[in-house]
Order: sequence, then C-alpha cells, then structure tokens
Amino acid sequence: MSGSDVVVVESSAASTSDNSSAVLMNLEDESSSDVSGPVFSNDDPPCIIGTACRLPGDIRSPSGLWDFLVKQKSAQGPVPPERYNIDGFYHPQGNRSGATNVPGGYFINEDIRQFDNAFFGINNMEATYMDPQQRKLLEVVYECLMSAGVPMDSVAGSDTGVYVANFSVDYQPIQTRDPDYLHRYIATGSGATIMSNRISHVFNLHGPRYAYTHYYTPYL
Repeated sequence: MSGSDVVVVESSAASTSDNSSAVLMNLEDESSSDVSGPVFSNDDPPCIIGTACRLPGDIRSPSGLWDFLVKQKSAQGPVPPERYNIDGFYHPQGNRSGATNVPGGYFINEDIRQFDNAFFGINNMEATYMDPQQRKLLEVVYECLMSAGVPMDSVAGSDTGVYVANFSVDYQPIQTRDPDYLHRYIATGSGATIMSNRISHVFNLHGPRYAYTHYYTPYL
C-alpha cells in the first residue's frame, strides 16, 4: 500500500437506524508507486479496491447486500429488546411527551459482546468501554482490507488516511451518566472524533484521520 491510499468509513447507530461500512480507495500516482507493483499515471481516477459492510437486514457483506436487493427485501424490523423497552415508550400519538410513535426501525442484529478484542490487541476492560460503533468499524475495516487482498502487516506503518462519517454517539451519554464513576477508558471508548483515531491506532496507519459528525454526513 502506498501513502496515498485511504480508508473511507461510515457509521451510525441512531435510535432507529444502524450501519457500518468501509471502502478502501487507491489514490496512487506514478511518483508514489512501488516499482514492483502497478504504475498509475496522474490522470488515473481514484479506484475502489476493497469494500465491507454491516447493514440492517442481517447484511454482513457487499454480496449479501446484492442478494438482499435482488430479493427486494425490507430491513425494517422491531426494536431489539436489548436496545430499549419499546413498550415503555411507544404511543400512537407522536406529540405525547416522552413517547415515540415509531414502533421499529433498521437495526444491526449482531451481538456486540462477540467482538474479538484480543485479535485487535485490545484488552477486555478497554473493550467493555468501547462504543459498539468502534467495534464494528474495526471489523469492517479489517474485512475491507481482506477484500482488497491487503494483509494487516502490509498496511501497518503506511501513510494511509482514515475518514469516518458519523452522526450518532448514543454510547457516550450512557457511559457518563454517573459523574462519580468515570472510567479511564471513557475518553477513548466513546465520542465521534475518536473513531478515526481508533482505526489508525489499531492498524498503525500514519496518514490523516478525520471524523465528520453531522446527521446527513454519512449520506454525502
């Protein structure tokens, strides 16, 4: 991998919609290419060389997304009970204080406790305080690299950039509800800005890293 590769990542975990996806783009030009690899001219456009995703509807890969679309399925479903008790908040009148008239949404139905933190060099305590979005992003970035045929040791130490689009940090207020017990891993375990840094740190990427936080950002 050259210093002009980038990983573009999208994540959201709002109350009614989840998604995590990653795209690996090659932006090499002739001046930065390895002599043993393919040579790109300055006129060559950026190219996507790897993709991975987690989407509602039990979609775990780009091929799974394709099959989902071909079958014209819907990813809408009820609120998982482990998220929150929808029966305690649902009311058909949406203007009722403290209630919602939305009985379901679009959710990633994976057990976040199955995250293999040791694989990414993260200890058990730190993993406990990691936003589930961080956990899923690490998984999809790894799968994105594998999709591109790029081993982790090959990308390590490169100037690869990481760009994350995000619009929800629901885990942060949960972790900071009790001001008398703020764990040392809260700072790195939650918050939108840390998402790109988490990826760069785990994969040892030395390029720029940015986290864009706005409701519409992941869709732009």
